[in-house]
Amino acid sequence: MCCNVDTLQRNLRKVHVNKLTSIVVVLFILLNIVILKELDNIKWKDMDYNNRSNINGINERSDSYNNTNRVHRLRQYLRNNDANLIFENGAISADEQEVNTVPLVCYVKFVIFTSFEPTTKREIVHNNTKRNWPSLDCQIRAVLFTNNSVLAKEFRSGGWDILPIKYVSKSDTPILKHMYITIARHYKASIIGYVNADILFTSSLKQTLEFINKYDKIIGTHFMLTGKRINIEDLTTDEASSVSSLIRASKDRGTLFRTDAEDYFFTNRFFPWNSLPDLVIGRPAYDNFLLLFAKMSNFTTVDLTQTVDAIHQTVDTGYLQEKWNSTKSESVYNRFIISQKYRNVNYHAGQINCLAFETRRESNEISIHKRTKFERYCKFYTAEISEAKPLHYISMKRNATRRQSKTLNSAEKRLKHKLLFL
Repeated sequence: MCCNVDTLQRNLRKVHVNKLTSIVVVLFILLNIVILKELDNIKWKDMDYNNRSNINGINERSDSYNNTNRVHRLRQYLRNNDANLIFENGAISADEQEVNTVPLVCYVKFVIFTSFEPTTKREIVHNNTKRNWPSLDCQIRAVLFTNNSVLAKEFRSGGWDILPIKYVSKSDTPILKHMYITIARHYKASIIGYVNADILFTSSLKQTLEFINKYDKIIGTHFMLTGKRINIEDLTTDEASSVSSLIRASKDRGTLFRTDAEDYFFTNRFFPWNSLPDLVIGRPAYDNFLLLFAKMSNFTTVDLTQTVDAIHQTVDTGYLQEKWNSTKSESVYNRFIISQKYRNVNYHAGQINCLAFETRRESNEISIHKRTKFERYCKFYTAEISEAKPLHYISMKRNATRRQSKTLNSAEKRLKHKLLFL
């Protein structure tokens, strides 16, 4: 019995020693974890910007580079990866401290682009646009097509991407379809769109594009999105400085424009732009023909008027001498180009109220609805675009031919002669 008691006591002492050893080991492990974590924090705290850039995949360069060069390398890396840093003003700051304090990366989902000729009269308009577009959202990339180095530098500093104009008409006006093709090659955005340079947007644009992006199965393979604009005369810099002031100005002084004037066109990256003629921006007919082409190609066409605030800064008479220095004969350039490939084109069918769908805002939620009623002129298109002839085609063909012959006036004939013998 004595031996049994001694044995039992020895076994108990061994158990207590094992427990104590286990506790010590656990405490040692925890202490090591705390120490390593603290060392890691100190390491990141003392690490300079070049080392952090190296971790993010940016090539490390000499310490002699100043803060501006570091930010430039960071911007270049993000552009190559279709990403952008989030800042309050929508642009990358030249202050190294601000760059280091913003860790988030925002990937580009939508691209809006434009091009224009700078004029003194429209300087305020373009400055408002320069600030407005990059401030919409970090997922919306603003792109300017220009060969003007001064203009490129100014807009690049405002958070824009700059691309050169490579395809122009005889009068050096940019050709629209090549701009879309270039954007589709440079960016992997789901929706891209051309917008006139005098148009400002509110946050409603991002909300609507997000809605369209979620319902791509309903929208289909190809689509065309546009809407009516809101005209505001002499919009000031203060009114254009924020979304709230823009909304307030549009409610107080804004007027909804006509259905035959479109200022923006959103499509996906795979829209068949190669099938369209070499239409140029800033001149009549290209906007209505784009919608007409999308409709007759059985693409989904959507009117965004009720969910997108597209604010037009009205300061001049429009698309003629005020914008691209067009002469009277050059104002019919697009109609002439279209007439070379298509005949009996009914441009009235390319109006906004002829689109198949429309978006609506119901209880702060966006929805899409199919239209059931259309004007009679929405049914007549052109024989060359559609395989099936529309209703009343034969009876209306003669009247359409007469209307088109009036459109091809003497100014257009002079332009035709000029183009043929250049």
